[in-house]
Amino acid sequence: MTVTLANAALAMALLVGGAAWAAIVDHVMRSGVKGGSLQLADRVRTFLSLLFAPDPGHQRIDRVLFRGAAPVAITAVGLGAIVVPIGDSTAALPGPQLAVGIFFYLVVLDVMAVALFMAGWGANARPGTEAAFLAGAQLVSYLIPLGFAVTGAVMAAESLSATTLVLHQRVPFGLWQPLGLAIYLVAAMGQTYRPPVDLPVGGDVDVRVEYRGAARRLLDGSLYAVWFLAASMGVLLFLGGWRGPWLPGQIWFVLKTTLLLIMMAWLGVRFRRLTMAQLIRGAWLVLIPASIFNVILVGILMMLAS
Repeated sequence: MTVTLANAALAMALLVGGAAWAAIVDHVMRSGVKGGSLQLADRVRTFLSLLFAPDPGHQRIDRVLFRGAAPVAITAVGLGAIVVPIGDSTAALPGPQLAVGIFFYLVVLDVMAVALFMAGWGANARPGTEAAFLAGAQLVSYLIPLGFAVTGAVMAAESLSATTLVLHQRVPFGLWQPLGLAIYLVAAMGQTYRPPVDLPVGGDVDVRVEYRGAARRLLDGSLYAVWFLAASMGVLLFLGGWRGPWLPGQIWFVLKTTLLLIMMAWLGVRFRRLTMAQLIRGAWLVLIPASIFNVILVGILMMLAS
């Protein structure tokens, strides 16, 4: 029971702290250090002022789906955080030791998309419903290359356990699987709805359009949390996790995760929002073929090395 509670406490810390840190990185990258800090302060004030705003009272919403979306999103990200080891002291916990931890993480991303679909569909309004279908289409398109990118790292470690995968990286997999790392980052942005592939939550239509108050803040926070979770898993898969010289493992983990957050946030600042047609073409015509090629290449390299 003690170990289980420790795992739950770690997941909660990652959920809350990761969401806050991801939000800070996002705002700083969008507006610069000085402008970002001022804008972040304004957003905190807005957050507090809107926290207790009432939900829409119109009768057309599906109250079960509408009110259930935020709890489902938070639960999904919390479950995903259970399998993330941030250092030697947490690597032996049951979650990080889970034999199918990496697969569990991929499933959690699917549940997050289900929560967004519930939010859009439950609003029972055209913008939310349209955004819900866009979120579903984006999930299908980017889950496939994400899975193949993860497969390359799993093949090298011969394990789906997050802890085992990190311990196998005497040389970070990203150094000899740079294509896999690049595909993972882009596909993870699609799976977590980050700019410039954030059409279902950032375009003219938005699954959160009818939300107010605490439910809206929970959905916003869960999107930042799942982004942090995706970056954390990228660190475990390709950058050697918490391993590094001189500094404690937890600091290495945070530094590496921040690096991936900055890289993804820079892409969001550098490129304008893609249309749905561009999202679909990019996934099916570029990412999926490249990810399949990466799996084949990793297999060839492993055979040559053996």
